[in-house]
Amino acid sequence: MWDNVIGQARAVDQLVRSAANPVHAYLLVGPEGCGTEEASRALAAAILTGDDNPVERAAALVLRGAHPDVHEIRRDGASILAEQVDHIIYLASTTGVEGPTKVIILHEVHLLESANAARLLKTIEEPPPGVHFILVAEQIIDTLVTIASRCVTIRFAPLDVVAVVAALVSRGIDPDSAAAAASSSGGSISRASLLASDPHLATRRSVFANIPRRIDGTGATVMAIVEQVLGLLDDAAEPLARRHEQEIADRAEALASMGVKRGGKKA
Repeated sequence: MWDNVIGQARAVDQLVRSAANPVHAYLLVGPEGCGTEEASRALAAAILTGDDNPVERAAALVLRGAHPDVHEIRRDGASILAEQVDHIIYLASTTGVEGPTKVIILHEVHLLESANAARLLKTIEEPPPGVHFILVAEQIIDTLVTIASRCVTIRFAPLDVVAVVAALVSRGIDPDSAAAAASSSGGSISRASLLASDPHLATRRSVFANIPRRIDGTGATVMAIVEQVLGLLDDAAEPLARRHEQEIADRAEALASMGVKRGGKKA
């Protein structure tokens, strides 16, 4: 279940040992794309099943984001909203659908506003029996300090380029493209995967690198460079648009696997 968490052996070891006797709340801290999201699902599957078999039905559903007793909460706006906080508190108060254990994963909790963090504190600190929280954050900011003190905190390090390249090559990406994407990814596998699918990445990197050599002191040259760069940035959005389309398709598949009808899709 932990195979998708790349280059984080220390964090995975901590989580595997902890999952054998899970606590009420975990806080996974690390940069976006370093494996915290994948680890949150693997941990949820381990807590729910008490096993590490990824093909077991419940675990497979959790890893696909389709298990009815694992709830992933993502922000609707700039942060998790007050209405979402109400929903989280409600979820924690209800019993599981398939068993006594329920896991609630909160993404990007470093963006929580102070008031909403304060409202969640009591529920996270003392959830009902069988309810476990997994919080994912890029950093522990002032508003998270109190919540963090109620959680087992697991830190994830930024991924080095070698680990990112190896992950991309293992997914069938040629080494040269993988190296270019990894060097532009800031240690994020998700960003590197997106860049690796961009056929214009090499051109864009070359143009950016050569800008200092092209500047000749004239406004006309600067305007030509700006126009070219803006065009390249437009092209850079294409892989993101394709990923969004795939996410919509994946969400539709997940809803169908859960038996959600048309009227329930909005909820």
